[in-house]
Amino acid sequence: MLTYHKAIGEAAAHYLDKLTGQKWKRVLGGIGWPQEGVPGMGLVLAEDQEDPSNYSVLATVQNYNAGVLIEQCKALELEYLVKKWYGDISDRAMIIMMYEFNKGKYPEDKLKFQMAPLAGEANNSGYYLPKVIDLGVMERLNAQKSPAVLAELKGDEPWPETHLNRNINKFPTLAALCYPLAYMLMFSGAVISPLKRDYRKEFGDKAWQL
Repeated sequence: MLTYHKAIGEAAAHYLDKLTGQKWKRVLGGIGWPQEGVPGMGLVLAEDQEDPSNYSVLATVQNYNAGVLIEQCKALELEYLVKKWYGDISDRAMIIMMYEFNKGKYPEDKLKFQMAPLAGEANNSGYYLPKVIDLGVMERLNAQKSPAVLAELKGDEPWPETHLNRNINKFPTLAALCYPLAYMLMFSGAVISPLKRDYRKEFGDKAWQL
């Protein structure tokens, strides 16, 4: 269970894990929709308050049913104070389920879901995976609480060669990790490989808002 503490004096705003004393700068979520034969993934990712280059997976849920997955993610949102969830809004069937879940609810009861950068683009793994590889995020990522993430990142399958030039949505676990990670890196000041195009100018923040 996390608590949020506003900035006071020289102390920056942060999330606090009362059990461990760990402080987090940001807590965001990622959703990778279920694929044929592969369960969807909801993942809570936290950025270290003292060292923003370190990230931890605080919790994950998996389900073959997208509707149930959305409900599970809402439960995680309440437990970990997830500010926003990032994912792909180009999958019409999934977004209809999201709409049905949020319909008629008070704002605080809705799942805060937003388009991840380039999530709907074909072959977008070429955008996401270099962030995990080139920045060394894989080596600094604490994913001990999620065997599924560890298995995906450190499995026997040749990786990421088998994942490049494909839509990352096909890999729900990686998608759920990379969506919030990409958003964090956009505003962290980290040096990343230049993109072939300026997606912020092309899409703009409003285009990501559901």
